[in-house]
Amino acid sequence: MINTQTIRTIVVCKRVRSFLVWSAKGQAARHSLRPPTLLSGYGLFLFMLLTFFATPGIGISANLANTTEIAEYNVTFEATWSENSHPLDIPPNPHFSGLIGATHNENVVFWEPGGLASPGIEDMAELGSRVKLTAEVEAAIADGTSLSVLRGGGTPSPGSANFSFKIHQAYPLVTLVSMVAPSPDWFVGVHGLNLHRNGQWVKEMVVELLPYDAGTDSGVTFRSSDRDTNPPEQISLIAKLPFLVDGTGPPLGTFTFKRIMPPNPDKVTVSSRINSGSDDVEEQPSGTMYLNSSDLELVDDGLTNQTLGMIFRGIDVEQGAIITKAYIQFTTDEVSTDICNLTIHGEDTDNPLDFTKNLNNLSGRAKT
Repeated sequence: MINTQTIRTIVVCKRVRSFLVWSAKGQAARHSLRPPTLLSGYGLFLFMLLTFFATPGIGISANLANTTEIAEYNVTFEATWSENSHPLDIPPNPHFSGLIGATHNENVVFWEPGGLASPGIEDMAELGSRVKLTAEVEAAIADGTSLSVLRGGGTPSPGSANFSFKIHQAYPLVTLVSMVAPSPDWFVGVHGLNLHRNGQWVKEMVVELLPYDAGTDSGVTFRSSDRDTNPPEQISLIAKLPFLVDGTGPPLGTFTFKRIMPPNPDKVTVSSRINSGSDDVEEQPSGTMYLNSSDLELVDDGLTNQTLGMIFRGIDVEQGAIITKAYIQFTTDEVSTDICNLTIHGEDTDNPLDFTKNLNNLSGRAKT
């Protein structure tokens, strides 16, 4: 027998441990549901089409792709500065110092054009030293604005250096620098480079590296003697000799950031079935709760229209997981040929409580 009823069905995640099914508006049949075995799907979704087959039970499962909060990148520093690219005043043994930088968020700036060089940037640009800049990044890590120190090798020029690093969605910016050596206080680098854009990790990014003056030394050639700039000047792009060639300033190299993709992204199927009689419940229009039924009536139980609830426990879903497929499957012990359509809602709470015999314990809960 099929009647048009008003029911409420809710699927709720009890954090990552359980799911709860209530009722929603739709057409309902008087189907009795036996204790469950399998439901494939996640749980926090707003629509469910119930088709009744002779399959055992009620259960829930989720197909989960690997999380995307953390990404891994390889960065390659391709140094092209040479007598061929910059023939004027090229020094002997042109090279770049060891790479140094950080992954961080927007609440910290280690250097930028127009700003003054920190002691760490000054030592990097004048001496190729990474000690003070490393300490500045570690201080930012302690303040919660940076996640990690980035360190890579130096390279002769022409030449290359590369290393890999991990980066978090909450700290998606990269700052990375290297001294142009020898030089008074000149360097190349990026500042606050965002590798997470439009909700996605960048697959590959190539950045041309132009020379910057740290504003801490007044030397004008690669081999100028030490001449402190007092007071210090702002960090600025060098658009003059000895880097100009035919009126333009060719880049000294490139940084290529390339995401390292997992060879086989993890996929996990998470499933659960109702294992306890107290994990499914029927609520009558009066608000009376029935916790010990041997089956569930969707939703016509004689002369009354019920509200149904189910908890699916042991759903261990990592925060940030991508749910690729979800569905719920029921088994009947009284079969009809009519269709029952149900809409699924979630309970709007991080920690849904267990069912009790209190009046309206099901329908009185907050819904998504």
